[in-house]
Amino acid sequence: MCDYFKKQLCSSCNFNERENSLEYKASLIRESFSSIQIEYRGTDSKCFGFRNKAKLAVFAQKDKSIGLGITRRDLSQVDISSCPLYTDGIQQLVLSVKDFIVRSSLPIYDIKKRNGELKYIIIMGTADSSEHILRFVVKSKKNLPEIQNMVPALLKKNPTLKVVSVNIQPIPHAIVEGREEIILTQDRFIKEQMCEYRLNIGPSCFFQTNPGVAGELYQTLQKWIKEQYISSALDMYCGVGCFSFFASKYLGNVTGVEISKESIECATLSAKENNVERVVFISEDALTFFKRMKKEFDAIIVNPPRKGLGKDFCQTLVERKTIKKLYYSSCNAKTLIEDYEILKERFTPSRIAVFDMFPFTSHYETLIEFL
Repeated sequence: MCDYFKKQLCSSCNFNERENSLEYKASLIRESFSSIQIEYRGTDSKCFGFRNKAKLAVFAQKDKSIGLGITRRDLSQVDISSCPLYTDGIQQLVLSVKDFIVRSSLPIYDIKKRNGELKYIIIMGTADSSEHILRFVVKSKKNLPEIQNMVPALLKKNPTLKVVSVNIQPIPHAIVEGREEIILTQDRFIKEQMCEYRLNIGPSCFFQTNPGVAGELYQTLQKWIKEQYISSALDMYCGVGCFSFFASKYLGNVTGVEISKESIECATLSAKENNVERVVFISEDALTFFKRMKKEFDAIIVNPPRKGLGKDFCQTLVERKTIKKLYYSSCNAKTLIEDYEILKERFTPSRIAVFDMFPFTSHYETLIEFL
């Protein structure tokens, strides 16, 4: 068990064995789709050291030392810089970056007084800890030159660190990241080996935080598609292209759509580097593209954010009579079920798999095949 949990410093995780079981967590899916036998995946994943991303608030502690950790609802802050969920590489890099911050003159942001500059550090890494991204989240560009001057020493001290960037977040709200990202290194992406594909990932790209279980998710979709008579698919909210690449192995063509330009740049580069010619990526709002598109697809793959697809998207999908199969991946069972209330007018669930993507929490990933 985690020391932070034992000392009641952090309650982000739940170590109750019964409540951590995937069967218990997925009760809402089981009750809502009671006629379908559910496949449970990822239950033998690593307990600790699996998480490839750390978002840590930077703050001054009572003894004036620097803390890296979480902000509670009452705005108190707790150092969890040695969280055991992180990969070994991230744990080492967190301590190194903390030392650099201590030795710098960067003004630390005070969440109560709303002054200072450095708010967060965000670290992303590959599953094998061979490459990392470090992002400094700051209130303004005021101290950008000082951070730029730190970069050569950071890279020398940490050989796995490939990308360093500054994210500008001027708003004093709970939103961690702002819209403007400034890359400070020659390298702009790291490369993650996801089963047979080597994928590019940029600082602001979405990527699953548990790559081992994510691989099972993508391979499950690939297996299901292989067993169907499908020649083309539309991948909405495609991110850096994971579902697109795995689906393309057994399809004539796949089109991936994602609003993030950086994610599409990464996906397009990955397609070229992996010699995948049957995939095209487009940077556009998913619903806007879906409403205007004229090309027909046999199947659609959707992996929306936690808020789900929404009424407008679902209704548009129901009206698209040429789409025969739907593959819905969701990290929020509640919004998935809300969407299904509209989608069931046309689509019938045939297979369901749930994945323990987020151990020690009540969250999980669901993949459903609708025919």
